[in-house]
Formats: sequence, C-alpha cells, structure tokens
Amino acid sequence: MVLFETTLIAGISSLVLSAEISPWGIEWKPAGELVVTTLSLAAAWTVVAAAFMHAATGAFRSYAVSILVDTGLLYLALEHEPADVLAPLRRAEKVLRLSPASAPSALSFRQRITAFMRRFGACASAIGFYPQPAPWRMLRSVLLALSFGLALIFGWIAFSAYGAARLELPYAGLPLKVSGTALVWSIMASTLLTNAQRNAPPLALAEVLLGDDYSGSAIRAGKL
Repeated sequence: MVLFETTLIAGISSLVLSAEISPWGIEWKPAGELVVTTLSLAAAWTVVAAAFMHAATGAFRSYAVSILVDTGLLYLALEHEPADVLAPLRRAEKVLRLSPASAPSALSFRQRITAFMRRFGACASAIGFYPQPAPWRMLRSVLLALSFGLALIFGWIAFSAYGAARLELPYAGLPLKVSGTALVWSIMASTLLTNAQRNAPPLALAEVLLGDDYSGSAIRAGKL
C-alpha cells in the first residue's frame, strides 16, 4: 500500500516537471507529453522504491531480531510483569488495562505483544541499545536534512521564477523542476524508511518464533 501511494505521488509530482511559469500564471505541457512524463516518473519510482523498501525492511528486521534475542529483550517483555527497566512497556500495558475494552485485571497475550511491538523502540532504548542500525539512522538524518534544504532551495527558486515571469524576464526553469522533484522524492524516501522501521519488529518477532536463522548485531547506546 505504501509503495502504491508513493508511486501515485511520484506520478502527480510530474506536474512540476511539466509546468511553465508565465506572466499569466502556470501553463502545462500538451496532454500526451504530460501522460508520458507521468508514467515514466511513476515507473522509475516504483523500481527505485521497491529496491529501497526491500533493503531497508531486511536491515531493520535483522537488527530487530538481534535486539530481541541477543539482548534478552524478548524474555524481559514476556515476563508476567515487565522488568522495572522496561518502564515504557509498563506504561503501555497500564493504558491497555484502563481501556474500556480490556479486563481490569489481566491482559491477553495478544494485547501484551501488541503493546510491546508498539513500544519496541522505547524498550530497546530503555535497556541501552539503539532501536535502529547505525547506517539507517544516519540515512534518516541525511534525508531529513536533505528535505529541509531542498524545501528552502525550491521555495527560493520558485519565488525568483515567479517574480521574473511577472516582469517577462527569463528564469531558470530546469533548477525549479529538478529541485521540486528531488524534494518530493526525498520526502517519500523518508516515508518508506519510517514504514520499514515500523514493520520490522512484528516481522522480527515472527522470524524468532519460527526459529529461522538470522544475522545481525545490536548496537549498545550506552551503559544500562
């Protein structure tokens, strides 16, 4: 679903490539040329995004398995009462117990696992480990910085282009289109990364329960 949604956005973003600013407003390329641009951009994004999602999901899942098994986090979470160090999980279970749909005394196994999966990152941090592998943490930071920078660049170029068009002066159309498309793609890449991170804990738990082999190494954030 995320791949479909981002592909749709990639197609729509082709409007940026097809737009021309004039003194009378924004003009578009002919319909046939616009369709070709839209389909080409959507197809290119699908290929890139599918490969990126596969790599990100695999890396996050492998690392989450290591967190669950190598650190003993899964054992701590499955205790009758979560260990004192897992304060985030304690709070999450308390909220569930206070829910009108839950019994006031005990939670089902499914409810406890759901609470644990939702608080996986906080629980990993609570026992002193990073919830994501280092290369992907750095990539997230790069994407956020890139998106912010591209937004500033695109805004400045668009403002300058609009002012030039109103005065019937030439303006740099290609930088406007390239920066706009790059901004959309960087935001969507961040979205895919967030989705892979969110889906990793349940996939990792299933892998652990099925007893599949895994490779990964949890990275300690600091002392407990």
